[in-house]
Amino acid sequence: YFFGCTGIGRSVAVDVVAGDEDWFIAEATKVGVPISYVIDTHVHADHRSGGLELARRAGAPYCLHESNRGRTGFDFTPLTDGQRLDAGNVVVDVLHTPGHTPDSVCLLVRDLRRGDEPWFLSPATRCSSAPSGGLTLRGASEKWRRDCTTACIASC
Repeated sequence: YFFGCTGIGRSVAVDVVAGDEDWFIAEATKVGVPISYVIDTHVHADHRSGGLELARRAGAPYCLHESNRGRTGFDFTPLTDGQRLDAGNVVVDVLHTPGHTPDSVCLLVRDLRRGDEPWFLSPATRCSSAPSGGLTLRGASEKWRRDCTTACIASC
């Protein structure tokens, strides 16, 4: 995922797959927004992460849940349950959601220019109003993720 705010110039890269680092840097350059945070929602066994490499190349903090202290062979910026990250008009609330892995987090993302309602919940879900007035969560395909990225960052 890649989202952020062009008005204030901050962005967030989430769950970067190794080999996709150039794509994230190109998208950030295309919209003129530096990458402010690189976050892995858990230490990945389901794909090889490119998060640490992207953070290094972008000069951004690499973030994991704090429960990974002492469990990794590299430095990271610890995330805590309830922490809020500032990405301009976009705010990211960190939710510790152990289950998939003990260190799993979800990110509840709000675009404050649209209001305080959630914009989407990551990983792999997007919030939308359901006919019942509740929220539905839809899985995101790779094509949807790529197609949505520019719209997400440009809409702030």
